[in-house]
Amino acid sequence: MRVTFQDMYEDLVHGSERARSYVEWWRGHFASIRNDVEAFASEKLFSVTSADVSAVLKRGTHALGEIEKERELSEVEDSHMPPTAMQDLFHRFIEREGSLPTWEEFRSFLLEPEQKPLIIGPWWSGLKESVQKYDREHVRDAMHWRVARMYYSNLREVDFLARMRERHDISLKYHIFADVRLRADFWFGKHIVSVFLSNRRYRGQGDTRKHKAEEKLGDHVPPLTFNDVEFPNRYARGELYRVSDEEIDRVAARIRGARR
Repeated sequence: MRVTFQDMYEDLVHGSERARSYVEWWRGHFASIRNDVEAFASEKLFSVTSADVSAVLKRGTHALGEIEKERELSEVEDSHMPPTAMQDLFHRFIEREGSLPTWEEFRSFLLEPEQKPLIIGPWWSGLKESVQKYDREHVRDAMHWRVARMYYSNLREVDFLARMRERHDISLKYHIFADVRLRADFWFGKHIVSVFLSNRRYRGQGDTRKHKAEEKLGDHVPPLTFNDVEFPNRYARGELYRVSDEEIDRVAARIRGARR
């Protein structure tokens, strides 16, 4: 399977006035990355297996290293990332190399001359003023903490994608525009599937996840269904918390049932 921007547009954007308006707004405000995002296609991603995810975790070192949560800084956690998203580069690596990156490979990739000006460089430049009161090592650790968790989040989503295919023969589609800009992690026909870590910042006590897919795609004709895949915000060093088999089965049953 190969999913281009045009495929995504036809499946998700064409039938939604809100999404069409958003795409035009985005094109005007993010012209510097428009060509890269719209030229991107996912293909090698769909050959990745859950065994590949396990293998890359065993082959690489733990992304967080010796850094503890206490090194987290709100100034870093709440800072705005550059227009190019971490997901953009994670999936660019997969399509370029034909495999998942270990943490070491992904970290090196982010610092390559072509990639560094897209995220790490401008992110650090934007942070300098707000983190002056901290020593440089602390800020570096906080940035490492945030990037490493993004790395694991991407691995978790790829694992979910692979296991939906392996357990239920459901080939979810993916494109970086839908994921990052429309907040629709995956889709299958008229089903939107969003995977997220339970987090008080986004959900709970009356709050909703920031920029939910429904905000941009809720007026789609014919209507889309929105499926959330959630799991507890737990942390254990050296472990990747994956979506449970039960949660995968629940989502698959909902998709299969709606198609009957």
